[in-house]
Amino acid sequence: MKIRNKQPIVAVAGVSGAGKSSVLKKLTQFPEKFAFSVSYTSREPRAGEVEGRDYYFISDAEFNAAVLAGEFLEWEKVHDHKYGTKKADIQSLIDSGKTPVMEIDVKGVTNIKKKFCNVLSIFIMPPSIEEAMKRLKLRQTETAAELQTREERYNFELSYKNKFDHIIVNDDLARAQEELFKTIGDNFARKKTGLSVALGYFLITLVCFLVLGLAAVKAYNYEIDRNFNAKMAEMTRTYNELKAEIATKNSTVQSAAEKIVTAPPPAEVTKNIAKTPPKYTAKGKVEGTTKNNDGSSTTMIATASGATQADISRLSQSVTIAKPSDVPFIDETGLHPGLGQILENYMSSTLEVRNEIPYLKSITLRNAGDTGWAGQYLGSYTVSANGKDITGASGSIILNSYYYENSPYFNDYMKLVLSHEYGHHYTLWHKWVDWNLPSGVRFPDSYYTIRPLSKVTTATDYSLGWQNCELEILAENYSYEYSGYGYENADMVTAYGYPSAATKTWLANIGDSSELNAVVNAAPTVAITAPASDATLSGAVNFSASATDDIGVNKVSFYIDNTLISEVTAAPYTVSLNTVLYSNGAHTLKAVASDGSLTTTATESVTLNNEAVVSDTINPTVTITAPSDNPYAWASGPLNIDITLGDDTVLSRVDVYVNDEKKQTWTAPSGNLKTVDLTYQIASADAGTYTIKFKVYDATGNFGESSIVVDKN
Repeated sequence: MKIRNKQPIVAVAGVSGAGKSSVLKKLTQFPEKFAFSVSYTSREPRAGEVEGRDYYFISDAEFNAAVLAGEFLEWEKVHDHKYGTKKADIQSLIDSGKTPVMEIDVKGVTNIKKKFCNVLSIFIMPPSIEEAMKRLKLRQTETAAELQTREERYNFELSYKNKFDHIIVNDDLARAQEELFKTIGDNFARKKTGLSVALGYFLITLVCFLVLGLAAVKAYNYEIDRNFNAKMAEMTRTYNELKAEIATKNSTVQSAAEKIVTAPPPAEVTKNIAKTPPKYTAKGKVEGTTKNNDGSSTTMIATASGATQADISRLSQSVTIAKPSDVPFIDETGLHPGLGQILENYMSSTLEVRNEIPYLKSITLRNAGDTGWAGQYLGSYTVSANGKDITGASGSIILNSYYYENSPYFNDYMKLVLSHEYGHHYTLWHKWVDWNLPSGVRFPDSYYTIRPLSKVTTATDYSLGWQNCELEILAENYSYEYSGYGYENADMVTAYGYPSAATKTWLANIGDSSELNAVVNAAPTVAITAPASDATLSGAVNFSASATDDIGVNKVSFYIDNTLISEVTAAPYTVSLNTVLYSNGAHTLKAVASDGSLTTTATESVTLNNEAVVSDTINPTVTITAPSDNPYAWASGPLNIDITLGDDTVLSRVDVYVNDEKKQTWTAPSGNLKTVDLTYQIASADAGTYTIKFKVYDATGNFGESSIVVDKN
């Protein structure tokens, strides 16, 4: 059904491999401005995808049932799977007062623009089909057959680009994100002031021309241009304010030079590395645990695939190491004889190196090919026979030269990759040996105090994706603080911001027992703010709550007695309670706040008195505005039926019947809604005659109805 209103919506689509999600992630830094729609899909989750964050994963049968019930605002079958956006979800985002952001299929955007009048549509595309396929392969989430299907669909998806308001070529992520912000800012400013400014200056120019003549018009041009420029500056204020907010959030970057122990690399180097950063897209894995003859056990981890038996054997080799220059450097390429000395000097002068260095068994330079990773860390630790104590640990590093052999910044890339991989060795060795914390156990809560991450969206493994893996975040924090390049992975910055000075202090003290004491993830707090406790209620009232949490409120659920009224996922936490739907007498209102793992409940007692509701004898109305013919001859394509609902008090719901069989119910959102425009769509039907009836109810139970007869050819 179609809701026509003035709330702006940002609808984004593009070809496979365009990097749509990466570009959009920048908007997540501004939760007070943007609210993201989560689509439904009939396919299985991919590795790292999270229910409710990436998609809602439902069965094909559930998807089909929702289609038949008319629950989807738009849906499409793409690559043999169905994807769709539910109307109720979009309505919830609109009601939040934020700008809804939708990432949907190219055809879906066309449907959205048919149903909403204020939509900014943006098409994101890669620089070439070759780059798109390369990105999809590096993602390692599709089979060969699925990759072939996506490649075949590329030109079809690309053919839709001219139907969009704006096109962004994602050849540089930072630039593409900047263009996205500018596009949104310019569009909203133009919506607000563009028409009035243009019309005003047209009239001014016309009057000047008629009264003063051409010479007088020229005399006024300077003043008009000056005023016009001032108006243009006002129009783009939204964008500039947003840009200033970004600069404030990223101000940590400006002090990067202060973190460097030795002279920083040239600006040209850091600029080019930031433009084409090291590859960290591969998924890590735990290699496994083996039992030793003495009853102890050894666990080995690898942050990427492709390690050889020789690499694994080096973890247990006996070698005396006291300083970075003692670490064996193995150049398997034979092309970089001086790199070992360069990396040795870099570790000694720039990186933070402590008592973990004797246990770094080797650094290997290898052309590992197009693996998706620029470096990987192998680590192992041994647990005593009693299973309680970690008695030792070691590690080794592999650098992949494949992506940078022809780069003029080869040595700088190798330094930066080494800083990330040594970050693994540095943080894991102290976790294992000093804190006696094995794999699968999180780093101490003190880290989550100074680096505010959510334990809901991060994991100890790679199940939530590389950028949300705890050990990768820590390694990148180390690299940012100590590498000298001031670089942090863009996806991590988008999700979590830059590490603070407190993060560097925490890293410098890693292994200290004092950092084991902090505790995070307390239960959320929640309080019912309306109605008042022991109040007597009648009619439609607001049921509101306030909620806070140290890692973020996931949702607030509202109940009357034990019956769920609704769930709200973002502030303000308010729902509409219609008392006429419940019996007179005493009831318990309940608000339950959740942070994803812990919940807190607030309750209060109220009395419902529906006898006090002002008598309403006026029935609500439903008017079918399109099609205008009744009966209507339906030839082909989907059938859209536009209706307008109205009531003198409060609309409650409308039921849709096809040949007297109830097919769908639309429930009015919270608030005192008295009129609304909707569209009911039937995608297809067999030939025959159908009577489609709309029955609308108000809050007091009064109803009205209207029907249309459809002849399907």
